[in-house]
Amino acid sequence: VSRAVDLVQQKHQPQEEKKPKIVVGYDGSANAAHALGWAIRQAALQHGTLTVLAVNEVAASPWTGNPAVMPQDTVMLQQARTAAEDAVTKAAHELGGAEQPSVTVTARNGFATEELINASRDADLLVVGSRGQLTFPALRLGATSTKIAHDAKCPLVLVPPAS
Repeated sequence: VSRAVDLVQQKHQPQEEKKPKIVVGYDGSANAAHALGWAIRQAALQHGTLTVLAVNEVAASPWTGNPAVMPQDTVMLQQARTAAEDAVTKAAHELGGAEQPSVTVTARNGFATEELINASRDADLLVVGSRGQLTFPALRLGATSTKIAHDAKCPLVLVPPAS
């Protein structure tokens, strides 16, 4: 009887609330900064966690097509991380007195589309700007956001440019 009572009590105990995991891509562009601001506000509203993913785009190996990381990419990776951290500080400051979400900045060498799609596997929401650094002004979606829209493993928010 006591075992049945224990099972009933366990069943009615409040479950630990799962915090939504949001990932936002950051490439240093104005559109990425706008997407970061949106993502940090959303993480605060949902009491979730936010991972800011900065990718140092590297060349593709001509033999395998895989990322080819060169010695100078170490410096560029650190610059990407620092730029993302600075952007997080600015976006968090713009939240003012609102509750601050837990934010982690991650920087990787590789291809932005692949890294963001891989990050979407463990995320509840993926956020990117609709266009990044390498764009033509007339295009509504950049190459990265178009590819991610097709292959993301979680819901995706494409944040349009600030007006």
